[in-house]
Amino acid sequence: MRLDFRTILAFIFGGVLLTGAFLLKPDRTNLHKEGTNDESAATRNFIPVKDSDNNGIPDWQEPFAVNTINLDDLGMTSGVSTTTVTGQLVSSLADYLAGGDNDPNSVLSLIGSELMTSAVDSQYDDTDINISEDNSPAALRNYGNQVALIANGYPLPADTKNEMVILNDAFLHDDPEALESLDPIIASYEGMRDDMLELSVPSSLKREHLSLANVYNALAIDIQGFRYVFEDAITSTLRFRRYPADRSALQAAISNLYLKLHQSGIQWSDEDPASSFVEVRL
Repeated sequence: MRLDFRTILAFIFGGVLLTGAFLLKPDRTNLHKEGTNDESAATRNFIPVKDSDNNGIPDWQEPFAVNTINLDDLGMTSGVSTTTVTGQLVSSLADYLAGGDNDPNSVLSLIGSELMTSAVDSQYDDTDINISEDNSPAALRNYGNQVALIANGYPLPADTKNEMVILNDAFLHDDPEALESLDPIIASYEGMRDDMLELSVPSSLKREHLSLANVYNALAIDIQGFRYVFEDAITSTLRFRRYPADRSALQAAISNLYLKLHQSGIQWSDEDPASSFVEVRL
């Protein structure tokens, strides 16, 4: 049985809301008002509690006993890979439901921790790039042209749709194979990222350089998340939420880099690849 991402989200977040409702229920220990005449209260007759199988759980409560629920018996964990965030959460929930003595807060903490971890990317730093102390005008001009060549060096097939269109079409038509069209886009961002890490960077531009390399990496991971929406719905949802910010960050990173070059006195001629790549408005 394949778990689509709406089912998983409803299961997990519904559980979070339900557990939160229990944890936040009001304290009723002080509801007894002074002066209340207990003798005037109606006589209460309680239904005897039965425990037919002597397992310590009243018969009426048996259908709700946590330790009687087995997700494997229900077929909910079959075919779910524990290498994905979605699979790990389903497995964690299955383990929790199988052990009735577990604290509900533990599974909520686990879910929150795994979601936060999966949404954070490792950042490249100075140790990952080739920094040069040559900040001469010639070096800066060459660097700006090389960045432009890298950005233009991974053209997509002519019929490639936007990644959001591809994701939407695949999801609406329940067609995992349609997501294969994302592969050239992923490869493009990965290629740009790798080339940026290899490029010699004038030391005055290392900050802007790292920003652009990290954004390329983030977008590659975002779209990689889209690629496996049917296998890892939670990760795909997290990357989907990040994607607009990463797209905006890409524009900002490019603008900041070429603005820094402009402020360093670099002007582009028609022969420079950078001249057709970016327009900086001061």
